[in-house]
Amino acid sequence: MATYFSMNNVTPGTKLRLIREKRSSWGWVLSEGEIVEILELQYQPTRFKVKDSQSRTWILDTHDAEIVDEEITSESPASGSA
Repeated sequence: MATYFSMNNVTPGTKLRLIREKRSSWGWVLSEGEIVEILELQYQPTRFKVKDSQSRTWILDTHDAEIVDEEITSESPASGSA
């Protein structure tokens, strides 16, 4: 059985990959596939305040991005710990 993962459970510092292009009112563009880092979660509705590669902040909806696979696999317990 698969484990359900809610986008409300991500933590600051998690990396996200954009699944669609986003544009700001200032003319900035985040391209599809670009990696951003979560700075904080905002609720009602859930949104992410993120930082892009140029240190600009954005507010993204949960359906605008997906968690980078490497982040999910790094959360698994370390094997061989005593």
